[in-house]
Amino acid sequence: HRAATPRLGVAVARLTARLLRRGWSALVLGLGAYAVMEVRVFEATYPDQATRDALVSLANDPAMRILQGLPAGTSTGALVVWDAGWMLQLIVGVWAVVTSARLLRGDEEAGRVDLLLTGAMAPRAVLGVQLGVLLAACVLLGLLFGGALAAAGTDVRGALLYGVLVGGFAATFAGLTAVLAQLLAARGRVLGVAAALLGGAVLVRMVANSADDRAWVAWLTPLGWNDHLEPYGGDHAIVLLVPLAVCAALGALAVVLRGRRDAGAGLLVPRRAARSHLL
Repeated sequence: HRAATPRLGVAVARLTARLLRRGWSALVLGLGAYAVMEVRVFEATYPDQATRDALVSLANDPAMRILQGLPAGTSTGALVVWDAGWMLQLIVGVWAVVTSARLLRGDEEAGRVDLLLTGAMAPRAVLGVQLGVLLAACVLLGLLFGGALAAAGTDVRGALLYGVLVGGFAATFAGLTAVLAQLLAARGRVLGVAAALLGGAVLVRMVANSADDRAWVAWLTPLGWNDHLEPYGGDHAIVLLVPLAVCAALGALAVVLRGRRDAGAGLLVPRRAARSHLL
Protein backbone atom coordinates (compact mmCIF):
# COMPACT_ATOMS: atom_id res chain seq x y z
CA HIS A 1 0.00 0.00 0.00
CA ARG A 2 2.81 2.42 0.84
CA ALA A 3 4.45 1.83 -2.54
CA ALA A 4 1.17 2.30 -4.38
CA THR A 5 0.20 5.55 -2.64
CA PRO A 6 2.69 7.88 -4.41
CA ARG A 7 1.76 6.44 -7.80
CA LEU A 8 -1.91 6.81 -7.03
CA GLY A 9 -1.31 10.38 -5.86
CA VAL A 10 0.34 11.23 -9.17
CA ALA A 11 -2.59 9.64 -11.01
CA VAL A 12 -5.08 11.72 -8.99
CA ALA A 13 -3.08 14.88 -9.72
CA ARG A 14 -2.99 14.13 -13.44
CA LEU A 15 -6.69 13.38 -13.54
CA THR A 16 -7.51 16.60 -11.71
CA ALA A 17 -5.28 18.63 -14.03
CA ARG A 18 -6.94 17.05 -17.07
CA LEU A 19 -10.40 17.89 -15.74
CA LEU A 20 -9.28 21.50 -15.17
CA ARG A 21 -7.45 21.94 -18.44
CA ARG A 22 -10.12 23.18 -20.84
CA GLY A 23 -11.90 25.66 -18.61
CA TRP A 24 -8.62 26.93 -17.15
CA SER A 25 -7.05 27.41 -20.60
CA ALA A 26 -10.08 29.31 -21.90
CA LEU A 27 -10.04 31.58 -18.85
CA VAL A 28 -6.30 32.29 -19.20
CA LEU A 29 -6.66 33.17 -22.87
CA GLY A 30 -9.70 35.35 -22.21
CA LEU A 31 -8.06 37.25 -19.36
CA GLY A 32 -4.85 37.72 -21.32
CA ALA A 33 -6.68 39.08 -24.36
CA TYR A 34 -8.75 41.40 -22.16
CA ALA A 35 -5.62 42.69 -20.40
CA VAL A 36 -3.94 43.63 -23.69
CA MET A 37 -7.13 45.21 -25.07
CA GLU A 38 -7.80 47.22 -21.89
CA VAL A 39 -4.25 48.59 -21.81
CA ARG A 40 -4.44 49.61 -25.47
CA VAL A 41 -7.82 51.30 -24.96
CA PHE A 42 -6.59 53.35 -21.99
CA GLU A 43 -3.43 54.40 -23.80
CA ALA A 44 -5.44 55.56 -26.82
CA THR A 45 -8.28 57.22 -24.89
CA TYR A 46 -6.20 58.89 -22.17
CA PRO A 47 -2.85 59.66 -23.82
CA ASP A 48 -1.71 62.52 -21.55
CA GLN A 49 -1.72 63.50 -17.89
CA ALA A 50 -4.56 66.01 -18.27
CA THR A 51 -7.03 63.43 -19.58
CA ARG A 52 -5.97 60.96 -16.88
CA ASP A 53 -6.40 63.50 -14.12
CA ALA A 54 -9.90 64.22 -15.42
CA LEU A 55 -10.71 60.51 -15.34
CA VAL A 56 -9.37 60.04 -11.82
CA SER A 57 -11.46 62.98 -10.62
CA LEU A 58 -14.52 60.77 -11.18
CA ALA A 59 -13.50 58.89 -8.06
CA ASN A 60 -14.70 61.91 -6.05
CA ASP A 61 -18.27 61.01 -6.95
CA PRO A 62 -19.69 59.02 -3.99
CA ALA A 63 -21.47 56.45 -6.17
CA MET A 64 -18.36 55.86 -8.29
CA ARG A 65 -16.17 55.58 -5.21
CA ILE A 66 -18.43 53.01 -3.57
CA LEU A 67 -18.40 50.84 -6.70
CA GLN A 68 -14.84 51.32 -7.94
CA GLY A 69 -12.84 52.49 -4.94
CA LEU A 70 -9.92 54.88 -5.32
CA PRO A 71 -7.24 54.51 -8.02
CA ALA A 72 -3.66 53.87 -6.89
CA GLY A 73 -2.28 56.33 -9.44
CA THR A 74 -2.66 57.62 -12.98
CA SER A 75 -0.46 55.11 -14.80
CA THR A 76 -2.08 52.86 -17.37
CA GLY A 77 -1.80 49.84 -15.08
CA ALA A 78 -3.34 51.65 -12.12
CA LEU A 79 -6.26 52.85 -14.24
CA VAL A 80 -6.86 49.36 -15.67
CA VAL A 81 -6.98 47.86 -12.16
CA TRP A 82 -9.24 50.66 -10.92
CA ASP A 83 -11.63 50.34 -13.86
CA ALA A 84 -11.88 46.56 -14.28
CA GLY A 85 -9.91 44.95 -11.47
CA TRP A 86 -12.84 44.02 -9.25
CA MET A 87 -14.80 42.60 -12.19
CA LEU A 88 -11.85 40.45 -13.27
CA GLN A 89 -11.54 39.14 -9.73
CA LEU A 90 -15.23 38.24 -9.70
CA ILE A 91 -14.80 36.35 -12.98
CA VAL A 92 -11.95 34.22 -11.63
CA GLY A 93 -13.87 33.82 -8.36
CA VAL A 94 -16.87 32.40 -10.18
CA TRP A 95 -14.59 30.03 -12.11
CA ALA A 96 -12.94 28.88 -8.87
CA VAL A 97 -16.29 28.26 -7.16
CA VAL A 98 -17.89 26.38 -10.08
CA THR A 99 -14.78 24.31 -10.81
CA SER A 100 -14.12 23.43 -7.17
CA ALA A 101 -17.73 22.45 -6.56
CA ARG A 102 -17.70 20.21 -9.64
CA LEU A 103 -14.44 18.48 -8.73
CA LEU A 104 -14.81 18.19 -4.97
CA ARG A 105 -18.55 17.59 -4.59
CA GLY A 106 -20.08 16.99 -8.00
CA ASP A 107 -17.84 14.05 -8.93
CA GLU A 108 -18.35 12.50 -5.48
CA GLU A 109 -22.10 13.04 -5.71
CA ALA A 110 -22.11 11.23 -9.08
CA GLY A 111 -20.02 8.34 -7.71
CA ARG A 112 -16.99 9.02 -9.92
CA VAL A 113 -14.62 9.23 -6.93
CA ASP A 114 -15.58 5.86 -5.45
CA LEU A 115 -12.86 3.97 -7.31
CA LEU A 116 -10.16 6.29 -5.98
CA LEU A 117 -11.37 5.85 -2.42
CA THR A 118 -11.12 2.06 -2.68
CA GLY A 119 -7.37 2.31 -3.31
CA ALA A 120 -4.46 2.85 -0.95
CA MET A 121 -5.06 6.59 -0.53
CA ALA A 122 -7.11 7.90 2.36
CA PRO A 123 -9.96 10.31 1.49
CA ARG A 124 -8.06 13.19 3.09
CA ALA A 125 -5.03 12.43 0.93
CA VAL A 126 -7.15 12.42 -2.24
CA LEU A 127 -8.66 15.77 -1.31
CA GLY A 128 -5.21 17.14 -0.47
CA VAL A 129 -3.91 16.24 -3.93
CA GLN A 130 -6.99 17.69 -5.64
CA LEU A 131 -6.71 20.89 -3.64
CA GLY A 132 -3.00 21.15 -4.40
CA VAL A 133 -3.67 21.00 -8.13
CA LEU A 134 -6.54 23.48 -7.83
CA LEU A 135 -4.50 26.01 -5.86
CA ALA A 136 -1.53 25.62 -8.21
CA ALA A 137 -3.85 26.29 -11.15
CA CYS A 138 -5.10 29.46 -9.44
CA VAL A 139 -1.57 30.75 -8.78
CA LEU A 140 -0.42 29.97 -12.33
CA LEU A 141 -3.54 31.68 -13.68
CA GLY A 142 -2.66 34.84 -11.75
CA LEU A 143 0.99 34.80 -12.83
CA LEU A 144 0.07 34.41 -16.50
CA PHE A 145 -2.46 37.22 -16.22
CA GLY A 146 0.14 39.44 -14.59
CA GLY A 147 2.57 38.49 -17.33
CA ALA A 148 0.02 39.55 -19.95
CA LEU A 149 -0.35 42.96 -18.26
CA ALA A 150 3.43 43.36 -18.20
CA ALA A 151 3.76 42.27 -21.84
CA ALA A 152 1.14 44.86 -22.77
CA GLY A 153 3.46 47.57 -21.48
CA THR A 154 2.48 48.19 -17.85
CA ASP A 155 4.97 48.25 -14.97
CA VAL A 156 6.32 44.73 -14.37
CA ARG A 157 6.28 44.91 -10.55
CA GLY A 158 2.72 46.21 -10.40
CA ALA A 159 1.56 43.67 -13.00
CA LEU A 160 3.03 40.70 -11.14
CA LEU A 161 1.76 41.86 -7.76
CA TYR A 162 -1.74 42.25 -9.13
CA GLY A 163 -1.49 38.93 -10.95
CA VAL A 164 -0.52 37.14 -7.74
CA LEU A 165 -3.43 38.83 -5.95
CA VAL A 166 -5.85 37.65 -8.64
CA GLY A 167 -4.50 34.13 -8.25
CA GLY A 168 -4.84 34.43 -4.47
CA PHE A 169 -8.43 35.59 -4.84
CA ALA A 170 -9.26 32.54 -6.97
CA ALA A 171 -7.43 30.25 -4.54
CA THR A 172 -9.34 31.75 -1.60
CA PHE A 173 -12.69 30.90 -3.11
CA ALA A 174 -11.45 27.50 -4.21
CA GLY A 175 -10.49 26.81 -0.60
CA LEU A 176 -13.76 28.21 0.68
CA THR A 177 -15.71 26.00 -1.72
CA ALA A 178 -13.64 23.01 -0.60
CA VAL A 179 -14.70 23.64 3.00
CA LEU A 180 -18.35 23.98 1.96
CA ALA A 181 -18.06 20.71 0.01
CA GLN A 182 -17.28 18.95 3.29
CA LEU A 183 -20.15 20.59 5.15
CA LEU A 184 -22.88 20.25 2.52
CA ALA A 185 -23.79 17.04 0.73
CA ALA A 186 -25.34 18.54 -2.42
CA ARG A 187 -23.38 20.31 -5.14
CA GLY A 188 -26.24 22.76 -5.68
CA ARG A 189 -26.16 23.85 -2.04
CA VAL A 190 -22.39 24.27 -2.17
CA LEU A 191 -22.71 26.49 -5.23
CA GLY A 192 -25.54 28.51 -3.68
CA VAL A 193 -23.71 29.26 -0.44
CA ALA A 194 -20.42 30.00 -2.21
CA ALA A 195 -22.18 32.36 -4.63
CA ALA A 196 -23.84 34.14 -1.71
CA LEU A 197 -20.45 34.60 -0.03
CA LEU A 198 -18.99 35.94 -3.29
CA GLY A 199 -21.83 38.45 -3.48
CA GLY A 200 -21.29 39.32 0.17
CA ALA A 201 -17.65 40.10 -0.61
CA VAL A 202 -18.84 42.75 -3.07
CA LEU A 203 -21.16 44.35 -0.52
CA VAL A 204 -18.48 44.46 2.18
CA ARG A 205 -16.06 46.17 -0.22
CA MET A 206 -18.72 48.75 -1.06
CA VAL A 207 -19.04 49.53 2.64
CA ALA A 208 -15.25 49.88 2.90
CA ASN A 209 -15.20 52.27 -0.07
CA SER A 210 -18.00 54.48 1.26
CA ALA A 211 -15.76 56.57 3.57
CA ASP A 212 -12.12 56.96 4.60
CA ASP A 213 -12.81 55.91 8.18
CA ARG A 214 -14.27 52.61 6.90
CA ALA A 215 -11.24 51.65 4.81
CA TRP A 216 -10.22 49.05 7.41
CA VAL A 217 -13.33 47.04 6.51
CA ALA A 218 -11.62 46.13 3.22
CA TRP A 219 -9.43 43.67 5.16
CA LEU A 220 -12.57 41.61 5.81
CA THR A 221 -13.28 40.86 2.15
CA PRO A 222 -11.00 39.27 -0.48
CA LEU A 223 -12.14 41.97 -2.90
CA GLY A 224 -10.74 44.61 -0.55
CA TRP A 225 -7.21 43.22 -0.37
CA ASN A 226 -6.42 44.89 -3.68
CA ASP A 227 -7.21 48.30 -2.17
CA HIS A 228 -4.49 47.74 0.44
CA LEU A 229 -2.05 46.17 -2.03
CA GLU A 230 -2.28 49.24 -4.34
CA PRO A 231 -0.63 47.66 -7.41
CA TYR A 232 1.00 50.23 -9.73
CA GLY A 233 0.97 52.64 -6.79
CA GLY A 234 2.08 51.79 -3.27
CA ASP A 235 2.90 48.19 -4.26
CA HIS A 236 2.56 46.90 -0.69
CA ALA A 237 3.69 43.33 -1.38
CA ILE A 238 3.31 42.35 2.28
CA VAL A 239 -0.47 42.38 1.78
CA LEU A 240 -0.09 39.17 -0.25
CA LEU A 241 0.58 37.35 3.02
CA VAL A 242 -3.14 37.71 3.80
CA PRO A 243 -4.46 35.56 0.89
CA LEU A 244 -1.57 33.14 1.48
CA ALA A 245 -2.57 32.64 5.11
CA VAL A 246 -6.29 32.45 4.33
CA CYS A 247 -5.78 29.87 1.55
CA ALA A 248 -3.55 27.73 3.77
CA ALA A 249 -6.10 27.84 6.60
CA LEU A 250 -9.05 27.00 4.35
CA GLY A 251 -7.19 24.15 2.65
CA ALA A 252 -6.10 22.64 5.96
CA LEU A 253 -9.63 22.95 7.37
CA ALA A 254 -11.14 21.23 4.32
CA VAL A 255 -8.71 18.31 4.63
CA VAL A 256 -9.42 17.92 8.36
CA LEU A 257 -13.19 18.01 7.79
CA ARG A 258 -12.90 15.44 4.98
CA GLY A 259 -11.60 12.92 7.50
CA ARG A 260 -14.69 13.39 9.66
CA ARG A 261 -17.39 12.51 7.14
CA ASP A 262 -18.41 9.54 5.04
CA ALA A 263 -18.19 9.44 1.26
CA GLY A 264 -21.17 11.14 -0.34
CA ALA A 265 -22.27 12.73 2.94
CA GLY A 266 -21.91 16.19 4.46
CA LEU A 267 -21.17 17.17 8.03
CA LEU A 268 -24.25 19.38 8.16
CA VAL A 269 -27.32 17.18 7.83
CA PRO A 270 -30.47 19.05 6.76
CA ARG A 271 -33.25 18.88 9.30
CA ARG A 272 -35.96 16.45 8.25
CA ALA A 273 -39.51 17.61 7.97
CA ALA A 274 -41.74 16.55 10.86
CA ARG A 275 -43.84 13.46 10.12
CA SER A 276 -47.57 13.70 10.30
CA HIS A 277 -49.12 12.17 13.44
CA LEU A 278 -51.84 10.65 11.25
CA LEU A 279 -49.31 8.29 9.59
